[in-house]
Amino acid sequence: MLITTPRPLEDLCNAIRVTGFCGYDTEFVAEKSYWPRLGLVQLGAPGGPAGAVDPLALDDLSPVVDLLLDPAMTIVVHAGSMDWKILAKETGRLPLRTFDTQIAASFLGYGLQAGYGALVDSVLGRKIDKTETFTDWLKRPLSPEQVAYAVGDVTHLMDLHVALEAALRARGRLEWAQEEFAAATLVADHLDPDERTLYQDFRRVGGLGRKELAVLRELVAWRELEARDRDVRPNFVAKDDVLLAAAKRAPRSEKELGTIRAIAPHELGRIAPGIVKAVHAALALPESEWPELPRQDPAEIGIEPTVNVLQAFVQTRAREADLAPEVVAPRAALKQLAISGVNATRPDGTPVLTGWRREVLGQELEDLLSGCAAVAIDPATRRVRVVPVR
Repeated sequence: MLITTPRPLEDLCNAIRVTGFCGYDTEFVAEKSYWPRLGLVQLGAPGGPAGAVDPLALDDLSPVVDLLLDPAMTIVVHAGSMDWKILAKETGRLPLRTFDTQIAASFLGYGLQAGYGALVDSVLGRKIDKTETFTDWLKRPLSPEQVAYAVGDVTHLMDLHVALEAALRARGRLEWAQEEFAAATLVADHLDPDERTLYQDFRRVGGLGRKELAVLRELVAWRELEARDRDVRPNFVAKDDVLLAAAKRAPRSEKELGTIRAIAPHELGRIAPGIVKAVHAALALPESEWPELPRQDPAEIGIEPTVNVLQAFVQTRAREADLAPEVVAPRAALKQLAISGVNATRPDGTPVLTGWRREVLGQELEDLLSGCAAVAIDPATRRVRVVPVR
């Protein structure tokens, strides 16, 4: 079950390929590294061969990559975000056809983020042994129990896929789920972020001026690149409080940096060169290249009550359809709708109100947004309903 040499790997991939379906899972350790460190790759076919591939023993994983990226294959995962991130980092590509059992379950009344073990229990009636959950997958040798646990994940996964796909077909929701599978495998969403935009995610920057924001931008970009280079978490390079304090003080030397209380003395020599260099780079920029101060869009002022009304409507329709409201429309999407109306778009430029979501929310949401209808409480059911505006 543990594959450590090239020939068995090729045999497994060839055997899986003829079925057209591949269960895909990974075991990794990510607590202390910038990128997840891959410990195992599990592959399996429906009712057929399955195995755990040891990436620490094999120099060439191209048979795995070729299998996953074969356009004729459907790749089955559960909550595949990290699996996709690992693959996208190595190849810059993701599978064309996928099936994510967690996304599928969200269309069948199991909630937004159904856990794998709970789903296997509920759908297949099988209990998964959690003994190996906290295994260090980078440590060798792996015990037979650890390997069996890992391979079991893709064995259950393939059976789960069959059951969930049948349930989606029965409810007429397979195409709905397929829309979300495609949205979850956009390559750009799984690549490393642009380090020069990450300062925008910082909290407590409201008191900073444009010049200070320019310093913060350079500091955050330095930290991100340093973390990638050393393969450590960004906070292991320098904590947020350190960067924020340095942005306010703009220290031009190690001595000036040492006056910042947030920096421990033993850290100073390690981080001073990078911070001081980033500060000088920021201060050398012309004012025209400083970031603009974040400002609230005038359209957002006082918009929250409108969002609350839309949320009440969406929650009612989602429950009627046996869907988690967040699956139908998270609050951020409702805010976009409240501001922009039916023409609101997602960050990738696609409309918010499109595809299967239009089927669930229908004309009523458009009527609400256009002012042709209002939300009321049904006196008999005490449920939210939409009524025409007279």
